[in-house]
Amino acid sequence: MKSRIIRTIICVMICAICFQCLSGCYESSKEYKDNAEEKRKNADPKEIEFIETICGTYLVSGTGVMTGGATYDDTGSSKTTFTNLAVHVVEAGGEKEVQIDLEGDYRGNGNVSLESPTVKYTDVKGYDVTVTFSFNDGNPHIDMKIFGDLTLEDTGDYLTETMTLSGDK
Repeated sequence: MKSRIIRTIICVMICAICFQCLSGCYESSKEYKDNAEEKRKNADPKEIEFIETICGTYLVSGTGVMTGGATYDDTGSSKTTFTNLAVHVVEAGGEKEVQIDLEGDYRGNGNVSLESPTVKYTDVKGYDVTVTFSFNDGNPHIDMKIFGDLTLEDTGDYLTETMTLSGDK
Protein backbone atom coordinates (compact mmCIF):
# COMPACT_ATOMS: atom_id res chain seq x y z
CA MET A 1 0.00 0.00 0.00
CA LYS A 2 2.77 2.45 0.96
CA SER A 3 4.68 1.73 -2.26
CA ARG A 4 1.57 2.47 -4.35
CA ILE A 5 1.11 5.83 -2.60
CA ILE A 6 4.79 6.68 -3.05
CA ARG A 7 4.65 5.76 -6.77
CA THR A 8 1.52 7.88 -7.21
CA ILE A 9 3.15 10.87 -5.49
CA ILE A 10 6.29 10.50 -7.62
CA CYS A 11 4.20 10.23 -10.79
CA VAL A 12 2.24 13.38 -9.91
CA MET A 13 5.48 15.26 -9.17
CA ILE A 14 7.05 14.19 -12.48
CA CYS A 15 3.91 15.25 -14.37
CA ALA A 16 3.96 18.65 -12.63
CA ILE A 17 7.63 19.20 -13.50
CA CYS A 18 7.03 18.19 -17.14
CA PHE A 19 4.08 20.56 -17.38
CA GLN A 20 6.17 23.46 -16.04
CA CYS A 21 9.00 22.70 -18.47
CA LEU A 22 6.67 22.47 -21.45
CA SER A 23 4.90 25.68 -20.47
CA GLY A 24 8.26 27.45 -20.28
CA CYS A 25 9.30 26.15 -23.71
CA TYR A 26 6.05 27.40 -25.21
CA GLU A 27 6.48 30.85 -23.67
CA SER A 28 10.11 31.03 -24.88
CA SER A 29 9.21 30.10 -28.45
CA LYS A 30 6.27 32.53 -28.42
CA GLU A 31 8.55 35.33 -27.20
CA TYR A 32 11.15 34.49 -29.89
CA LYS A 33 8.45 34.54 -32.59
CA ASP A 34 7.05 37.84 -31.31
CA ASN A 35 10.54 39.40 -31.35
CA ALA A 36 11.15 38.17 -34.92
CA GLU A 37 7.80 39.59 -36.07
CA GLU A 38 8.57 42.93 -34.41
CA LYS A 39 11.96 43.12 -36.15
CA ARG A 40 10.32 42.28 -39.48
CA LYS A 41 7.73 45.09 -39.03
CA ASN A 42 10.54 47.62 -38.58
CA ALA A 43 12.63 46.28 -41.49
CA ASP A 44 13.15 48.01 -44.82
CA PRO A 45 10.64 46.61 -47.37
CA LYS A 46 13.44 46.26 -49.94
CA GLU A 47 15.43 44.11 -47.51
CA ILE A 48 12.37 41.94 -46.81
CA GLU A 49 11.83 41.49 -50.56
CA PHE A 50 15.52 40.62 -51.02
CA ILE A 51 15.42 37.95 -48.29
CA GLU A 52 12.16 36.50 -49.64
CA THR A 53 13.62 36.41 -53.16
CA ILE A 54 16.87 34.64 -52.24
CA CYS A 55 15.16 32.04 -50.04
CA GLY A 56 14.38 28.75 -51.74
CA THR A 57 16.19 25.80 -53.27
CA TYR A 58 19.13 26.20 -55.63
CA LEU A 59 20.50 23.50 -57.93
CA VAL A 60 24.29 23.78 -57.88
CA SER A 61 27.27 22.03 -59.40
CA GLY A 62 31.02 22.47 -59.18
CA THR A 63 34.29 20.88 -58.21
CA GLY A 64 36.13 19.73 -55.14
CA VAL A 65 39.88 19.49 -54.66
CA MET A 66 41.76 17.78 -51.82
CA THR A 67 45.38 18.47 -51.03
CA GLY A 68 47.63 16.66 -48.60
CA GLY A 69 47.48 13.17 -50.11
CA ALA A 70 43.78 12.44 -49.59
CA THR A 71 41.60 11.20 -52.45
CA TYR A 72 37.91 11.24 -53.26
CA ASP A 73 37.70 7.67 -54.47
CA ASP A 74 39.60 4.42 -55.09
CA THR A 75 41.09 5.74 -58.32
CA GLY A 76 43.37 8.06 -56.37
CA SER A 77 41.83 11.27 -57.71
CA SER A 78 42.24 14.37 -55.56
CA LYS A 79 39.66 16.19 -57.70
CA THR A 80 36.01 15.49 -58.23
CA THR A 81 33.00 17.04 -59.92
CA PHE A 82 29.77 17.61 -58.04
CA THR A 83 26.55 17.90 -60.05
CA ASN A 84 22.93 18.52 -59.19
CA LEU A 85 23.25 19.23 -55.49
CA ALA A 86 20.45 21.06 -53.68
CA VAL A 87 21.18 24.09 -51.51
CA HIS A 88 18.28 25.18 -49.30
CA VAL A 89 18.11 28.79 -48.10
CA VAL A 90 15.47 29.75 -45.52
CA GLU A 91 14.83 32.67 -43.19
CA ALA A 92 16.40 31.99 -39.80
CA GLY A 93 14.26 34.28 -37.67
CA GLY A 94 16.43 37.37 -37.58
CA GLU A 95 15.77 40.49 -39.61
CA LYS A 96 18.49 39.69 -42.17
CA GLU A 97 19.43 36.17 -41.11
CA VAL A 98 19.24 33.09 -43.35
CA GLN A 99 20.03 29.44 -42.80
CA ILE A 100 21.89 27.55 -45.52
CA ASP A 101 21.97 23.77 -45.96
CA LEU A 102 23.72 21.80 -48.74
CA GLU A 103 22.16 18.34 -49.00
CA GLY A 104 22.00 18.03 -45.20
CA ASP A 105 25.63 19.12 -44.70
CA TYR A 106 27.59 22.35 -44.29
CA ARG A 107 24.70 23.98 -42.42
CA GLY A 108 24.92 27.38 -40.89
CA ASN A 109 23.33 30.76 -40.35
CA GLY A 110 24.45 34.21 -41.30
CA ASN A 111 23.33 37.71 -42.02
CA VAL A 112 22.81 38.90 -45.57
CA SER A 113 21.49 42.12 -47.08
CA LEU A 114 21.26 44.07 -50.31
CA GLU A 115 24.41 45.96 -49.36
CA SER A 116 26.26 42.84 -48.22
CA PRO A 117 24.99 39.83 -50.23
CA THR A 118 27.59 37.40 -48.82
CA VAL A 119 27.01 35.01 -45.92
CA LYS A 120 30.02 33.56 -44.05
CA TYR A 121 29.91 30.95 -41.30
CA THR A 122 31.73 27.90 -39.95
CA ASP A 123 29.71 24.69 -39.93
CA VAL A 124 29.74 22.06 -37.17
CA LYS A 125 32.54 20.11 -38.89
CA GLY A 126 34.77 23.16 -38.93
CA TYR A 127 34.40 23.98 -42.63
CA ASP A 128 34.42 27.66 -43.56
CA VAL A 129 31.50 28.36 -45.88
CA THR A 130 31.02 31.48 -48.00
CA VAL A 131 27.83 31.99 -50.02
CA THR A 132 27.37 35.01 -52.29
CA PHE A 133 23.97 35.87 -53.73
CA SER A 134 23.56 37.65 -57.06
CA PHE A 135 21.04 37.85 -59.89
CA ASN A 136 21.38 36.62 -63.49
CA ASP A 137 18.71 38.18 -65.68
CA GLY A 138 16.62 38.77 -62.55
CA ASN A 139 16.94 35.17 -61.32
CA PRO A 140 18.61 34.44 -57.95
CA HIS A 141 22.07 32.85 -58.28
CA ILE A 142 24.59 31.64 -55.67
CA ASP A 143 28.31 31.08 -55.67
CA MET A 144 29.45 28.88 -52.81
CA LYS A 145 32.94 28.12 -51.51
CA ILE A 146 33.54 25.51 -48.81
CA PHE A 147 37.01 25.20 -47.29
CA GLY A 148 38.12 22.83 -44.58
CA ASP A 149 41.29 21.61 -42.91
CA LEU A 150 40.88 18.05 -41.67
CA THR A 151 42.77 15.21 -40.09
CA LEU A 152 41.75 11.72 -41.22
CA GLU A 153 40.90 9.56 -38.22
CA ASP A 154 42.13 6.25 -39.61
CA THR A 155 45.52 7.46 -40.91
CA GLY A 156 46.12 10.71 -39.05
CA ASP A 157 46.88 12.41 -42.40
CA TYR A 158 46.24 16.13 -42.61
CA LEU A 159 44.39 17.43 -45.66
CA THR A 160 42.64 20.46 -47.05
CA GLU A 161 39.41 20.32 -49.03
CA THR A 162 38.10 23.17 -51.17
CA MET A 163 34.75 22.96 -52.94
CA THR A 164 33.50 25.56 -55.38
CA LEU A 165 29.81 25.38 -56.37
CA SER A 166 27.40 27.65 -58.18
CA GLY A 167 23.86 27.52 -59.47
CA ASP A 168 20.46 29.09 -59.83
CA LYS A 169 17.20 28.96 -57.91
